[in-house]
Amino acid sequence: MLTEKASIIAALKPSFIIIAVLTFIIWGMLFSVLGKSHPDEGNYLMSAYQSGKSLIPYRDFAFTQGPVYPILYSLIGKSFGFRISMFRHMNVFLHFILLLFISLSVFYLFRWTGLITFLVIYLSNPFNFYSLTVNKLYLITAFFITLGSILLLRSHEKNWIIAFAGIFFSIAAATRISTVIILIVFWLYSFRRMKPVKWLIYSFLPSFLFLVLLYLPFFLVSFDNTLFYLISFHLSRELPFKNQLMFKFDFLILLMRYYGPALIIALSYILWRPLIEPKLAYLRFLALAYLMHLFIHIPAKVPYVYEYLTPTFPLLALWLTGVLYYAVNKMPTDIWRYKIISFIAILFISGAIITGRDNISSKSEFPLQKVITVADYVKSITRPDDSIFSFNPAITIAAKRNIYKSSESGGLVFTIDRQRCRKLNLIHYEDFMELVGKKDIPVIVITPITFDISFPECAGSPLEARKLIWKKLRENYTLDKQFPASGLESEDVEIWIPTN
Repeated sequence: MLTEKASIIAALKPSFIIIAVLTFIIWGMLFSVLGKSHPDEGNYLMSAYQSGKSLIPYRDFAFTQGPVYPILYSLIGKSFGFRISMFRHMNVFLHFILLLFISLSVFYLFRWTGLITFLVIYLSNPFNFYSLTVNKLYLITAFFITLGSILLLRSHEKNWIIAFAGIFFSIAAATRISTVIILIVFWLYSFRRMKPVKWLIYSFLPSFLFLVLLYLPFFLVSFDNTLFYLISFHLSRELPFKNQLMFKFDFLILLMRYYGPALIIALSYILWRPLIEPKLAYLRFLALAYLMHLFIHIPAKVPYVYEYLTPTFPLLALWLTGVLYYAVNKMPTDIWRYKIISFIAILFISGAIITGRDNISSKSEFPLQKVITVADYVKSITRPDDSIFSFNPAITIAAKRNIYKSSESGGLVFTIDRQRCRKLNLIHYEDFMELVGKKDIPVIVITPITFDISFPECAGSPLEARKLIWKKLRENYTLDKQFPASGLESEDVEIWIPTN
């Protein structure tokens, strides 16, 4: 009887792979078309667009992360067009390639039991799919982190493999700055496994020099600007302590909502560790890399910290797969093993059902269509050579108009002097008021809260300055049209034109 059941399970394995592929396609199509739009998508799109025009990040335009994204995606944009929808579709394609690489590695390590476990864990996290689909840094960062981790798995075979693993970690660190912690974990992990001279030659030097190669040109071209955007900007954020507490509380709630099943299993592993301790050092690297990346974000004075963990979710899924593989293999029979896997599947799929709609637009209009609607109107009231002022650059690009210099930064500046703002390609609020007074800008695209945020602190702007800005705007410009919740999901978009 047991043999018959086991043979039935074996026969269902190919069907499971088909289901997994279909699930990926459904998630990918769902979030690329219906996934909620985010204002940051426009800023990242603009960084790629400007790089495609041979402008240099930091020196010529504001950009607050590593240089890999604007350079790499400018090449993609030149080939396929600069549109958020196209970049989302490209992310889905790259995500599929990434998942294929991970699945092959899991199968190499843990065979069918591990592969099924991994796919259940990975495919039942819709928030992870959404974050890796939208046009932000998460997918490309996850891509290089995971490729480095996969190569690390085979690094015992050839020394040059560990060198390439380190290079991939360096590329990730030059994409999203916080992932430099994973490069450090890699150095520590490889140091314990290699002789000092070999570690220096194959692990540390290739990755360190490649990291320097990626960052150094920008420091040489514009040291002050590059230092500001890569370091000073991230240290300058100030929020009231009450807001920080609120963000930390939200972080814990959403962490459990989106990663609850994975964290439950991780906690169970810690409690039962003496019974199922795996003897694979590779799993310890995955766990340490994920945890260190988690810990460095806890003090962050910004919301959405749970979102920043997305690039390392593949590492968490790989680690959980390894832990469960060793635990399940201690079961007395194959049937018990599949019962445990079935229970895990129910746990994760239940989480997917609960959170599946969280990041899907509830509006009747497609999220990205809202951007196109506003862009078409802006295009109809402007000339081809006009420059548009907008903190949502996706609208400007879709309208095929120039963006007013420095408005791609994402907000007005209230705390840095005007001369330094001009050098950093930022707009001081007093400079903006002068432009408004001269009526030099043919169209201003804003939301009701555009002037409420002070850049780069991402804190509330001074109330008196805010009043002055709105007073100057209403004296010289007229609200021409308002689009409800357009392009920013929850905020209205307003079109202001000079008063005749």
